[in-house]
Amino acid sequence: MDTWIVDWGPDSNGSRYALLQASSYEEAELIVDGVGDPTHVLVVPLVLGEEHDLPYLEIAEPDEVWEGKTLAETVTDSVEASEEI
Repeated sequence: MDTWIVDWGPDSNGSRYALLQASSYEEAELIVDGVGDPTHVLVVPLVLGEEHDLPYLEIAEPDEVWEGKTLAETVTDSVEASEEI
């Protein structure tokens, strides 16, 4: 089972970001569909970092962190990593 990042987009009606656990992208899509409208949703596997990065993520504010990457940076990095799969 993998952990996935859900980005509902800037016009979301609630939290913009969420985490879910699923065994495949298809299962992750079904879970998202059960929560809300998946039309403009980005779902990617969570990738916290490479060897030189700190595998730590603060999620209180998506654009400000004390240590590690921002949530927005993690989403971008996870998208790039999932495109390589």
